[in-house]
Amino acid sequence: MPFYGRHWLCDSDKPGANATYGTAILMRQAVQDAQNYGRKWDSNSHTPWYVYYGSDGYYHQIWYNDSQSLAMK
Repeated sequence: MPFYGRHWLCDSDKPGANATYGTAILMRQAVQDAQNYGRKWDSNSHTPWYVYYGSDGYYHQIWYNDSQSLAMK
């Protein structure tokens, strides 16, 4: 199971937004950051995620696994 997620630069804060670039993020870092930005839940993929608007002009969407999503998978 992956213990990492993906950090996407997007044109919107909505799931399915166009992404221009993605990088890996460690699960433990994503879980911590989600506490600050507000953890969201995608019921289609059973995946937690969070989003914030950066000073670079992009929405940053971070999709990752945690103990709840891994238990469901």
